Amino acid sequence: MPPGRRTRALALAGALVFAGAAARLASAHPHDASDEPALVPADSAAAEADTTRRSDKLRPGAWEFGGGGSISNSSGFTYGIFELRGAKFARAGRGLVGFETLLGYSRVSDSSVGDAQLGITLQRPLFIEGLTRERGAVWPYVGLASGVSQSWEPGHEDTRFPVTGALGVRMMSGRSSAVRVEARITRMLGVETGDYTQSGYFVGYSWVFNNPR
Repeated sequence: MPPGRRTRALALAGALVFAGAAARLASAHPHDASDEPALVPADSAAAEADTTRRSDKLRPGAWEFGGGGSISNSSGFTYGIFELRGAKFARAGRGLVGFETLLGYSRVSDSSVGDAQLGITLQRPLFIEGLTRERGAVWPYVGLASGVSQSWEPGHEDTRFPVTGALGVRMMSGRSSAVRVEARITRMLGVETGDYTQSGYFVGYSWVFNNPR
């Protein structure tokens, strides 16, 4: 065989051997796209990370104003209080911190009693499958407040200093309103006849403004 034909034959045989080896290698290690890590755009990852807060009906920056009534009991004596409340909310981890103002008025026997307290609350959304209707709508909270309570009666005034601990829940059907239920214990300090402790509960309705989406 002439030298030129012998060279071409050897090159063709080498190419066939290389192609066969490549085919066997590919069949032994098939390529699967699922083996490669998926690339997620940064904005998609950030959006997914934020879905835990997207359903919250109460958001940082919101204002709450409302009113309601409370029943207090002290040494077997029960009386009612009308209250006005306002709060501003800020982010606190997974939940919110609320800075609250409370104004109250009650009529006890022949005395009129006015209350003014400043407080702080910590709340987080609660979701229990089969119990709560939707995520971000139920907000249990704990709170602490203190201020001044002034009692007026004919010919006499009495200034007291309440310190109140509270445990409650805020239930929201939408982003603009809420129903609140709260249990509380108050220690009255500076009372002329001696300090005492009273317990009670509050039920009220509030409106929520400037609540970001």
